[in-house]
Amino acid sequence: MGQGDWENKVRAALLGDQDNPRLLAALGGLRLQAGDVEQALVLLERAMLLAPDEPQILCDYGAVLTTAGRLEQAESLLRSGVMVFSDDNLRFNLARCHQLQGKTDEALAVLASMEHRSDDAFKLEGDLLKGKETSPVPWQHILRR
Repeated sequence: MGQGDWENKVRAALLGDQDNPRLLAALGGLRLQAGDVEQALVLLERAMLLAPDEPQILCDYGAVLTTAGRLEQAESLLRSGVMVFSDDNLRFNLARCHQLQGKTDEALAVLASMEHRSDDAFKLEGDLLKGKETSPVPWQHILRR
């Protein structure tokens, strides 16, 4: 099943439950993967308003804020999330945000605090240690599903 098929299924489900934060977040993640950052922002912001205590939604919203270049807002949101939830996906997104802000030491410290590092986390750490600019990490590995 292709991304368009998944998007159609999520949109159809939303017709019956327009305030379902998980469906809104899922559609936001699909829109982000499709490159529609503005629509992803709208959907994930709405999901966050409906379910501010959901670490998955917080993580996805932080990812889209980072992609949109709203790094200070993303950092604040992700830092708060890391303090409340023990979640390596939130930590990874915070480290990525730090990296994009040029905060190498902070990014490395966040990565070091992860309990289980993904391949993307090891790659990011290696890039940070080398002091080089990385190519964007595919967001489908950052978004949790």
